[in-house]
Amino acid sequence: MTSNVFNKKLLATLICTAGLAGCLDDPYNEPDTPTPPPASQEIPLYSPNGDSAFTLVIKDSNGVEAIVDGNSVSQGNISVTNVSGEANGTLNVTITDNKSGRIALTSSDSSHINLNVDPATSTLQFSTRAMSLPTNDQEIYVTSQKENNADIGKVSLTSSYTASYNGAPQTIKIPLTCFSDAGMDYTNAISPFSLVSDNNLNFDLGNIRIVTNSITQPDVLECDNTSALLQADDPSDTFKASKVFAVPVTGWATAITNWMTVGNSTLHWGHDHIRIEYTNAPAGENGGLVLATQDQSFKDMSAYVDSGVLQFMFYVDNYANHPTKRFQVQMESSTHGNSEPYFLPAGTAEKGWQQIQVPLKDLFTRKDGSININSLRNIDKAVSILPEWVEGEQTLQGIDFSIGNVQIVVP
Repeated sequence: MTSNVFNKKLLATLICTAGLAGCLDDPYNEPDTPTPPPASQEIPLYSPNGDSAFTLVIKDSNGVEAIVDGNSVSQGNISVTNVSGEANGTLNVTITDNKSGRIALTSSDSSHINLNVDPATSTLQFSTRAMSLPTNDQEIYVTSQKENNADIGKVSLTSSYTASYNGAPQTIKIPLTCFSDAGMDYTNAISPFSLVSDNNLNFDLGNIRIVTNSITQPDVLECDNTSALLQADDPSDTFKASKVFAVPVTGWATAITNWMTVGNSTLHWGHDHIRIEYTNAPAGENGGLVLATQDQSFKDMSAYVDSGVLQFMFYVDNYANHPTKRFQVQMESSTHGNSEPYFLPAGTAEKGWQQIQVPLKDLFTRKDGSININSLRNIDKAVSILPEWVEGEQTLQGIDFSIGNVQIVVP
């Protein structure tokens, strides 16, 4: 820095210090460079990436343990096979006999191990997927221990495993505070990871680690994330239909909202459907129809993700001058955001009523194969449907569309 510039910067500093006018406008009063967030670091617990102070064990329904060492091991009603072929690689775990089983990391000599992590900013992470579909009332969870045989904390995985059935492997992320707030001490850990299922389950599991400075990553589970999976209206119905909305007004999403950014629309009721008409919708604006729960309760869609669909009858009375003739469909969570948008083909239902089926897997699976599990478990807006918004274009004026007989079904 030249002396001339240095003197000007010193003068600017004195002006600011004195509280005189011109401080904010001074070109030499440069703001401090923001400090970047601390980088995440991985602490391997069971992984090909590094050694661990913990031993992986399985425990059958009678509490008998066996060490997981080599390609496969079996104990009672639980067995493990190394399906990756590498040391500390991905395992396939099978629990049978309609009884419980556990797979856990534990210190080999029951010593207390200091993991040197900050629970407030760190997460427990592992890769997994369900190879069998859990039952609706099955309990699958992760816990921890600082003393042998004394579980501390409990985070449900039932929705996560149900949603990952027949899908790509998922990375489960659990805040360490779920366990430390319940009394777990990560400076004196016997078992930082223990996965339990109270019934039959076949799943893959691998790359168990603690990740520091990761609490703000996407898809980190809530500690108290137990939820009731959405049930079929008739359990004996092979289609597993759950009524969302029908006319006369029945179903679990009968709070009806027609919303607009600017302008207004009108709802018209038919004998078996509801129609929305855009009568005052300026160019460049947006709006649609929402079907939501009356009591703002949340529905867990996990049981339907594998092969279920959002099904409804649909008719576009008038596309008017819409530039793409496409409609966008989503599900929404007031607490965890929207599902992925799903676009109906251009001109859908332009010439008459059609039954629409939107795969739930498409709504809640991102392009990288990850599942939006937090939104999936907390849906309070079963349907959000609107004409595709095109910036600056006339997308709404004059459009009429109708919807009826909305259900979640397994075809």
